[in-house]
Amino acid sequence: MLFARIGFSLLFGFAGLYLVNVARRLWLRHRDWQVKGVDVEGKIVGFEERTATGDRVGYPTFAPIVRFHTQDGAGMTFTSSMSSRPNPYVAGQTIAVKYMRDDPNDAELASAASSWWTFIIVVIFIVVVFTVASLPIILPPPHR
Repeated sequence: MLFARIGFSLLFGFAGLYLVNVARRLWLRHRDWQVKGVDVEGKIVGFEERTATGDRVGYPTFAPIVRFHTQDGAGMTFTSSMSSRPNPYVAGQTIAVKYMRDDPNDAELASAASSWWTFIIVVIFIVVVFTVASLPIILPPPHR
């Protein structure tokens, strides 16, 4: 019984450590967007239809395809990693874009690049996983 409790705690502890690493990478990526990101205006030139999985099968989402010009004047096009349904955008719409100064191919909608939601969700998971990992240590063993 003791080995099962320790194994349970270790399993969730390792999962928590993995999530800490994920949160660290998200934090660094967000910081990079703030430090190295360049804000420009782009124009939505089309949409990429993405097939949903899970509960949303049969309901595609739409990711905007955006064209923008770097500060050097080079024309670039990218497809946003964010897709949604219903589609909040229209073709021809002007939208804020952020790209990395040292790699203009690394571009995203400014709203997605500055979003903290993914980081916040991972931190909540970290708290939950470490709480579950500590339960066998905090709680007394069950009575027979």
